[in-house]
Amino acid sequence: MGMSGTAGVFQRCAEETLRVLRDGSEVIMTVLEVFRHDPLHSWTASETKIQRVQRSSTTTTTTPIPTPGTDRPSVDIGIDTAEEAADRALSSVSRKLDKSLSVQTVVSQLIREATDTVNLALMFQGA
Repeated sequence: MGMSGTAGVFQRCAEETLRVLRDGSEVIMTVLEVFRHDPLHSWTASETKIQRVQRSSTTTTTTPIPTPGTDRPSVDIGIDTAEEAADRALSSVSRKLDKSLSVQTVVSQLIREATDTVNLALMFQGA
């Protein structure tokens, strides 16, 4: 990112990217709605998350659910149904594309969230 970190060129590029995404937000949300109702799209955990849950010492009660069109099971981590997971994902995208807050405010909030040490620690599995 360079000497200026996230405050320089990166932030300006992120702001311009968000402006472009907001201009096409109706198309983006329409495409995501199609995926929401697609019976072959799995809104549940990926293979990586499944392995992480299996290795984790903290036990969350999860029930393997067969993913349509595959032989491998899918795990629903902390979410009751795939429909709820889809709703959560779409509302998250919708909030980020919402034009009620300025582009600079949203980008600053996203950068702050992405560089938060707690969130970064959650991504790291350790050795």
